[in-house]
Amino acid sequence: AGTTVGAGILALPAVTQPVGFVPSTAALLVAWVYMATTGLLIAEVALAEMASSGKVSTSLQSMAAQTIGPVGAAVSSVSFIVVHFGLLVAYLSRGGELLAVAFPEVLATGLPAPAIFAAVFGGLVFLTKGSDALEVANNAFASVLLVSFVALVLLAAPSFEPGRLFEVANWGHTTDIAPTLLLSLVFHNVVPTVCAQLEGDRHKITIAITLGSFL
Repeated sequence: AGTTVGAGILALPAVTQPVGFVPSTAALLVAWVYMATTGLLIAEVALAEMASSGKVSTSLQSMAAQTIGPVGAAVSSVSFIVVHFGLLVAYLSRGGELLAVAFPEVLATGLPAPAIFAAVFGGLVFLTKGSDALEVANNAFASVLLVSFVALVLLAAPSFEPGRLFEVANWGHTTDIAPTLLLSLVFHNVVPTVCAQLEGDRHKITIAITLGSFL
């Protein structure tokens, strides 16, 4: 669940404010249609690869090798590393900041907050990899995220002024926020895993990708 919330979500409020609520919402809807469609296309390739190989799972690299050849697979792998390295830096940077705010004593250790953040949560992933505990932890964090969001909305509700949503409408600048919107909906790296977990059920996979990314 948490994977459908991309790193771009961290910058979404700041970059969409100058554009306005209505143009940003329209652009976000277009971005979702595009990203959901590409996710479904990747799922189709994954299902075809699983059917042809007889395996219960596949990977993006294997899919790329079967469809665009070894050179394309190499380019795909390098691109994957570059993009996700950038995402990892964004997560660690912001995660370290939040950790330092929540636990100021972290800074007293003399170590960079992002390094501590990486050690704590990276260690959690390492120690629980391959077990149900990791999935339980991921679902727990996703639930905390959802509850926090609902609480934030409820706390801000008394100050909500509907009329202000339409004060700014800079349609000409919607293309400026497109990269951030697309980065907020990055989940394609887990599509092969979703296909494997749902045992190749096309109907369930379609619902998981479209509904999951829309929510």
